[in-house]
Amino acid sequence: MSIFFTTLYVALSHLSPEYLFPGIGPYHPLVWLFIVGALAALLSVCQHSYPFRAPQNILLIGFSAIIVFSSAVEAGPGRAVSALWTFLPSLLSFYLCSATIYRTRHLRLLSLGLTIVAFFQAISGMIAYYSGATQSPFLWVWPPLEEQIPGQPLVRRICGLGFLNDPNDFAQFLLVMLPLIWTLWRNRAKVRNFLFVIVPTLLLLWAIVLTQSRGGLLAFGVMLLFAFRKRFGNTTSVVLTLVLLAGILTSGLWKREDLSVHENSAAGRVEAWGNGIAMWKSSPLWGVGFGQFGEHNEDQNGLTAHNSYVLCFAELGTLGYLLWLGLITATLLDLNSIQRVLTSDDFAEADIQRWATAVRLALIGYLSAAWFLSRTYYMTLYVLLGMAVAVVRMANGETEQEIRAPGRKILAWSAGAAFASIVLVYCTLWSRAL
Repeated sequence: MSIFFTTLYVALSHLSPEYLFPGIGPYHPLVWLFIVGALAALLSVCQHSYPFRAPQNILLIGFSAIIVFSSAVEAGPGRAVSALWTFLPSLLSFYLCSATIYRTRHLRLLSLGLTIVAFFQAISGMIAYYSGATQSPFLWVWPPLEEQIPGQPLVRRICGLGFLNDPNDFAQFLLVMLPLIWTLWRNRAKVRNFLFVIVPTLLLLWAIVLTQSRGGLLAFGVMLLFAFRKRFGNTTSVVLTLVLLAGILTSGLWKREDLSVHENSAAGRVEAWGNGIAMWKSSPLWGVGFGQFGEHNEDQNGLTAHNSYVLCFAELGTLGYLLWLGLITATLLDLNSIQRVLTSDDFAEADIQRWATAVRLALIGYLSAAWFLSRTYYMTLYVLLGMAVAVVRMANGETEQEIRAPGRKILAWSAGAAFASIVLVYCTLWSRAL
């Protein structure tokens, strides 16, 4: 029963029902739903073990503390309380997922809830796109209605609701759903695979194309590389990925301009990255404060970083950045270990392996798209992290060899990732200056 309330809370949070039914806003339905879900989760913890030893627990608590501390130091205690309240849904969604998921069927239920939300928003966006309903909340139109001139061509891109109302954010969410759908694949089940895997995959890919998200397209390519590598090897996977991306770009549906950093909107984002580097230098330990990037980016009228990594080290400094990357590296290390430790001969272990692969690919897709989006603190990432912790707990129940990344390894990989990402930002800035 507890997983039902977790699924309902997470799915409705991604749907943002208050945008569909504005009248329910004053009653805060998601807050009440979370309270019920938290109580159910506590009952679940009393009956089943909780993975207290997972390093993500300590890392996430430390990350939350840095959010509060940086806001208090840079903007005062009042802003610290506001920062914690803003991040709280993401924080609590991690603990809800890791506490209430202890069977693969629970993962299926949560994935089903999110997939239904994805399909509803994607189909609503498609209907608005092809019917020309420019005032639909599922359609992003440029220029805005008040600036349109009769006969002027409009840029139309489908989007979701709430924190998915940007087409790029929506593309990232749809991308995350693809590996979760593929957990339904079964060998020698052609009809089942066609109806429940192939058709939904094509529909979501079609929707991703209609978002016209360049970051989403590149992230899809990265995810394909990792998906193909194990089966086809590095060279073949690169060729297949390039062929598929070329097919999308030449399909006639893709209407965006080039992917160069010199293109106008991309150049503005890269300039924001440079300002993020300057913010980090001004306060290298704890940053300029949670949610303060726009206020320190005045020369671009408060433009956000459009890069989750830059946003993290600019707002939370080196300490916050290492903790955030620690969450991610610890999770990826654990999921990789599952592939080595468990065997595919046993049905239960094979099922856990399948979910470890799916969550890993979903994380890779999310993190790849996050290079072009300010999605450091959003719920989707922390739901995936909670799902991963749950998968590792199930894997530990199947083997005597404990799967848990050691602290030194997490620190080493986090420091390496931090260094590499900052160098990559610098290289991007230099390439634009050439």
